[in-house]
Amino acid sequence: MFRKAVSGIVLTVLLMSMLASMFNTQAVRASHSAVVYFDPPSYIFSASEVYVGYRFNATVRVSDVESLYAWQVYIWYDENLINVSRFFEPVWDPDYVFYENPTIFAYAYDPWGLEGFACSSLLLGDQQPFSGSGKLVIIEFEILAVPPVGETYSSVLNINNEETILADRYGNVFPAVKQDGYYEIKGLISTHDIAVDLNAPAFLEPGESTLLNATVYNKGLNNETNVELFILINGTEVTSAVIPELLTGASYTLSYLWTPTVEGIYNVTAYSPPVPGENITTNNIATKTIRVMAIKIYQLSHVPRRIHGDENYIYYTAQEGGTYRVNKVTGFEEFFCDKGHDLLWVEGDYVYVGEGYELGGSGTNDIYKYDKNGNLIWHVHPTYEGPWGGATFQFAVGKYYIYAVAGPYAYGAISKENGSIVWVSEGGVTRYPDMAMADLKNEVLIECGWWSTNTIQRTSKVDGHIIWQRKGPTEEMGEVTQPVDITDDAVWIAWYKGTYPYQYFYALAKWDRETGALIEAFPDLPYSKIWHVGPEGSLIFSYPGEAGNALVWDYLTGKLCKVNTQTWEVYWSTDLGYPMEYCANRIFIDEEYIYLRDKTNPTLIYRYRWTTMPVVTATADISPKALNLGSKGKRITAYIELPEGYDVRDINVSTVMLNDTISAEPRPIAVGDYDEDGITDLMVKFDRAKVIQYILDNIDIVKLYEKKFMTITLTVTGKLYDGTPFQGTAIIRLIMPMPIGLRRHIFLI
Repeated sequence: MFRKAVSGIVLTVLLMSMLASMFNTQAVRASHSAVVYFDPPSYIFSASEVYVGYRFNATVRVSDVESLYAWQVYIWYDENLINVSRFFEPVWDPDYVFYENPTIFAYAYDPWGLEGFACSSLLLGDQQPFSGSGKLVIIEFEILAVPPVGETYSSVLNINNEETILADRYGNVFPAVKQDGYYEIKGLISTHDIAVDLNAPAFLEPGESTLLNATVYNKGLNNETNVELFILINGTEVTSAVIPELLTGASYTLSYLWTPTVEGIYNVTAYSPPVPGENITTNNIATKTIRVMAIKIYQLSHVPRRIHGDENYIYYTAQEGGTYRVNKVTGFEEFFCDKGHDLLWVEGDYVYVGEGYELGGSGTNDIYKYDKNGNLIWHVHPTYEGPWGGATFQFAVGKYYIYAVAGPYAYGAISKENGSIVWVSEGGVTRYPDMAMADLKNEVLIECGWWSTNTIQRTSKVDGHIIWQRKGPTEEMGEVTQPVDITDDAVWIAWYKGTYPYQYFYALAKWDRETGALIEAFPDLPYSKIWHVGPEGSLIFSYPGEAGNALVWDYLTGKLCKVNTQTWEVYWSTDLGYPMEYCANRIFIDEEYIYLRDKTNPTLIYRYRWTTMPVVTATADISPKALNLGSKGKRITAYIELPEGYDVRDINVSTVMLNDTISAEPRPIAVGDYDEDGITDLMVKFDRAKVIQYILDNIDIVKLYEKKFMTITLTVTGKLYDGTPFQGTAIIRLIMPMPIGLRRHIFLI
């Protein structure tokens, strides 16, 4: 990453020089000074508001600039206090100086051997330069240190240096005023202040032990006595301590050895009650979420470029070429074959690999079929000349054929049986039909032009002729397209804007796969990739029990999520790993687990469970069993029992609801045996006024007035900490009090 990033900065300078040489006109230097500055200029925090790991955005802007064609911002800061965690060229923002124009954006950490961060952007082609005021870049900083009580940490955000530049299309640098920013964090100043920290892992395997360490600090100016410290798991106290005296500036650590045996998501909390006179209490509690699941980590010997697999092995092609496989159970890796790089597909008794793009400095079209013992079955080598064009960028696997896209000029069908070329088609979508996708039923073949404008098409699997071709839902939907999934009834396509490789996601659209008609567009979703968990015919796998759900890549949060494609409800999300850019075959999913690469160490593969858990049938009792709608009580009580194998202590009370409308109150709660049936139950409370109002809004009020009594069914729902949903119902009786003076008369409506 370092080498590529630095090259990006150098590339910008070189391109500027090239542009200058393309024009004979003498450049005119600007006669005024623009201003490059932070907005806002200062970022001042208090230790009571932020913490180590807290992130904030700093926006760099320019004002009063003329004929801007390229910019570069170099910033240095105290790397002991803060660090650049992310950065954004705000191409989506109309306030961006190069909004809706193609650019080359480059960045580097510690550029040119210096400390700090640099980024730059250059307009491509004969674009109109920018004049006026606007945004240059948004830089996200992460706080690395918080000062102790009474101290202050600060740093200049220095951009007033020779490497921060504004330039015209000829490479001339404008004179500019560069105004530094300022960062400061003030330590707490309090007479009495107790703070808590919790050290706990994010993931554990069932049966794995870990030490939970809760530390309480005295950050106040006074010594404290009888300081209490608790560790709780899912709201239940597991250990505690009383510190007789905690001197100012001192700390005490409480440890608990924990060995969970049941998979789930656990909430671990460290808590110290406020001491007398303490006003700052937000730092008296620390919480961590621990996922206990059958996570397995596979150490690879090479950096993987593609990942796929079967029921026994994870197969991967190495960045430098060759294919390897890892035993799912033992983690043992073995060499499979010396071919393979950009293409990989494992199906049945065979493995298909291709050399593809960027191997050994040049691309090839070669595709190979092996049996599971590594024996070569066939090898196809389409010519480099003529309709097959250059390197094979992508291939799609159908029931009978492999559809190889040999960009930039053609694509064709190759028999899976014997490797013969069935048909070859030139162009079609555009000059660059380099993205292809087919379903395993072999009924649908979709191509998109990644470098083309807004076009997709369905192609005949028999001879390659175009069945239908479509543009985007609107001309504004995007500039480039990418197929993301094929289901029984639809084709899912993503639209992007910008110039390769600096596209940003714009919209997701669903098309009728038979007619090419647009079913629905989703321009506001943050999902730049979708791996559909759909019915039979889906690209990646076919699990009918998961129809309507999808695995998606949220480009705003950088997390992999499981969502419902009707409501877009997020079931879970994780930043455990990431799906290796945009290609579907860079993430491997089987019936229970998902396999993907670690964010920072590309030779680590994580495996963890993704499937949706079934709804657990709970037993619910509600008190009072006869509810007087005129009563003035404050609460209604529900008692929840779970079947054998589940523990009510694992219920996340914040998810408990009555009829999916009224949330349970966070307290009081209690675990006991309310009905003395030998089964533990959880007591929760609901606001009585809200329950009564909900009932009145949803019953036949005339019937209730006439009969004075009525029975209704209430449903209690919620989730355990591991995400397992539960549901229980209870029948109660409603009593409608008659108004005074009418109790002995017929009440007419």
